[in-house]
Amino acid sequence: MTSATCLNQRCVVKPDVTTSEDVATSEDVATSKDVSSGQDALDADPVLPDVATDIASPGDVATDDTPDVSVGEVYFGSFHLDSPSKLEMLRGYSEITGDLTIQLNAAHVTHIELVDLQVVGGSVILTVPSSLGLVSLPALRSIGQSFQISQTSSLTSLAVLNLETIGTGLIVSGTSLESLYLPRLKTLGGALFFSSNANLTSISMPVLDRIDGAVNVQSNQVLEELTLSKLRHVGGSFTINSSKLQTISMQSLERVVANMVIFRNNALTSVRLGALTGVGPSQSGGALSIDDCPELVELQLASLHTVEGNVTINGAKLATLQLDKLFAVEGHLSIRSSQALARLHMNALDTVDGTLDVGAHAALDTLQVAAIRSVGALKFQNNPKLPTCQATAIRDHLHQQDWSGPVAISGNLADTCQ
Repeated sequence: MTSATCLNQRCVVKPDVTTSEDVATSEDVATSKDVSSGQDALDADPVLPDVATDIASPGDVATDDTPDVSVGEVYFGSFHLDSPSKLEMLRGYSEITGDLTIQLNAAHVTHIELVDLQVVGGSVILTVPSSLGLVSLPALRSIGQSFQISQTSSLTSLAVLNLETIGTGLIVSGTSLESLYLPRLKTLGGALFFSSNANLTSISMPVLDRIDGAVNVQSNQVLEELTLSKLRHVGGSFTINSSKLQTISMQSLERVVANMVIFRNNALTSVRLGALTGVGPSQSGGALSIDDCPELVELQLASLHTVEGNVTINGAKLATLQLDKLFAVEGHLSIRSSQALARLHMNALDTVDGTLDVGAHAALDTLQVAAIRSVGALKFQNNPKLPTCQATAIRDHLHQQDWSGPVAISGNLADTCQ
């Protein structure tokens, strides 16, 4: 049984905790699944991941026949907002202990504002069917599990300017949002996933410090701005693919635990990762791949020291590439097909477990790898302006370290060294 104390028509419901028969339970909204690593991003189309431990599908949401118990300003259980009449039911509540599912589809309701809500203990889920163009949660500070906005083609604006923490994943997929600005979000306990948002031009999370899962930003065809200026750590893979994105600047990022993949960014001119020291390790690998970015003229990796997988830099417009602190690559190191590349400096490089491959650079005339002690194999081919003696000097230096391994040197400029 329950009792209620009312003042000015506002009641505090007090459930009798000594019995269980009188308290109705709600259906579970969230399901527990693993974070998608994104490591196959180069080969597969983006698929909405089962992010972290909390993403619910529309079929799992709580229904009206399983009401939850509310106590004062705290709503105990999950709330399914699927009709205009339920908006008034949430007035005054600052906390929902379970999930908040917004699935409102009424032609005369195009925007909602929940001005009192500050905390959701479970997930916040915006999904189909929906007539909403604007959702405003101006007081929301914390989401205990995930924040999922998916397949809501009518949604053009989302206002959550005071949100500070998300316990697990943030998914934004299949919306009509034009921008997403989360100025106070500091921590994300799971994955960050943006995909197939046809009108999205800007993503800005200027104080976000740590993402404990993967980052996957793909197939947002008009995305021009990605601001993660304070981000230091990514706990999974990091994949970026956007045809309009011009600059990736994350000068605070120090480590990506799994693969870092930047590929098929046709307008990308600058990548600034000046604080990145390492990529890997993880069970899924620790590769660094910058591939098929034909307009890329600036690549800052001034602090990069160790990559616990392959390094691939391919198809850029770089004139100079300096990897001055790169010490060890625990896989192949391949720098190929950058037609403007004239100078390549890797003077701290000590070890490459796989093949060191520098090839197909029409303008390359300077190759400096002064400290190398061990490689799996050497391959310097089809660099028509690179003096062959620079390549053979690297080979000879390795031989002086008692190294012996496969060597392929061909298609370079005839010896012109003094």
